[in-house]
Amino acid sequence: MAGEDLGSMVQDARQAAADEFGDMSDGFNPLRRTSDGTTLKEAVDSGEFNIDELKNTHVHKVSGKEAETQKRRVQEEDYEPAEYPLGEVPKPLLDDEGKLSTEFSKAKLLNAAPLAAECCKMYKDMKRRKFKKVHLVVVSSRKPIDHPLSKALSGVYYADSKRIDAFGGNTFYTKVAFSGERLIVRGLYLFWSKTKQAWQVSKALDDHTAGFLVHKGDLKLGPRVLPKARALTRQCIDRLREARKHKGPHPDLE
Repeated sequence: MAGEDLGSMVQDARQAAADEFGDMSDGFNPLRRTSDGTTLKEAVDSGEFNIDELKNTHVHKVSGKEAETQKRRVQEEDYEPAEYPLGEVPKPLLDDEGKLSTEFSKAKLLNAAPLAAECCKMYKDMKRRKFKKVHLVVVSSRKPIDHPLSKALSGVYYADSKRIDAFGGNTFYTKVAFSGERLIVRGLYLFWSKTKQAWQVSKALDDHTAGFLVHKGDLKLGPRVLPKARALTRQCIDRLREARKHKGPHPDLE
C-alpha cells in the first residue's frame, strides 16, 4: 500500500472517531475495559457502575514485567492458615431469609442473621435489575479474625451470566456491597487459579497476581466443612506496603 494511501486512511479513521466521540486526549480509548474484561460502557449498561462512579474508575493493567516482579515478591511461605469458610449460597434459600439464616447458623458462620439478610437483599436487587443466572458466594468466618485484610475480604461475591465460565473456562465472582441503598462493586475478584489449583481472592482478575486469600477446596458451606483457606501473613502485607512507598503501587495493595 502506498504511504500516501495509508496516511489518508489513518487520517480518515481519526476524523471518524472524532465525529463519534468528540475531542479526545492522547490516552483516550472508548472501549477500555474493566478488570473482568467488559468494556466500561458494558459495565454501565449492566448496572455495575453508574456514571458518577465511572469518573473515579481506574483500569489496572498488569505488564509481563510487573507480574514477574509480583511473583518474586510473594512466595508460598508468605501465606498462613486462615479461618475463612468460603461457600456458594444455596439458590433456593435466597428467597427465604429465615431459612438462609438457619443454614448459615448451622455452618457456624459469624453474624449469620445479618449476613443472610444482606444476601437476600442483594439477590432481590439483582433480580429487579434483570441480572441473569445470579450466584452468590460468601467469604465469612466462625470467630473474629485479627488480620489487616479481614474486613476487606469478608462479604458477598456474585456471578451472573456474563461471569459464568468466563475466565479460563471457569466462573469468577466480583465482590459487592451496599452503600446506603445502592449496590456497588468493591474491586475484589474470586476466581479459580489454574496456576495455584485453588480459588483465590485478588484485586485483579489475573492468574499471575498473588492472591490475598487462597482456598484449595470446594465452594461449600456446612458444619463439618473445615476452612482450607490461606491468607497473606501480616508480615508479608507490611513488606509489600513498605515496598509500595519506595517503588510505586503494588498491584494487589493499591
